[in-house]
Amino acid sequence: MSKFIKLSVIIPTIVFYCLMFSCTEKNSIKGLWVVDNISFYFDEKKNTPSMIKQFGEQEQQSTLSFLNDSIVNIKLNKMNGNYHYIIDKHGIITIYDNDNSLPDNILGTLSDGIITSIIKTDTGKMTVTFIKQ
Repeated sequence: MSKFIKLSVIIPTIVFYCLMFSCTEKNSIKGLWVVDNISFYFDEKKNTPSMIKQFGEQEQQSTLSFLNDSIVNIKLNKMNGNYHYIIDKHGIITIYDNDNSLPDNILGTLSDGIITSIIKTDTGKMTVTFIKQ
C-alpha cells in the first residue's frame, strides 16, 4: 500500500514539472525580438560594399514578435505578417501559414536566449541573430 501511495504522489509531481518546464520554454520566447548582429557571406565580385551596407541597413529593421505559443509576427526581408510556429526539441523554429506556401519554413534556431536565422539570397547569405528586447 505504501508503494502505491508513493507512486501516486511521485508520478503527478514528475508530470507537473515536465509540463511546467515545457510551458516555461514556450513562454520565454514570447515578446519582441530585434536584430543584434548581422554577418554577411556575399561574393564581393557580385556585390559592392555599398550594396552590402544597404542589405545590412534593411535587415537591421527586422523584428520577430512572438504573440503567443503558436503565432509569430515577422518583419524580415520580404516576409511581413503573422505565421504559425513550432519549436522542436533542438530549438529549431519552423513557421507555416494556412496554405503551406512558404518555400523555406525554417525561421531559425533558439539557443541560449538567441535566435539565429540564416537568410539566403541570390547574391549570398546572411546570418542574423536576434535578442529579446
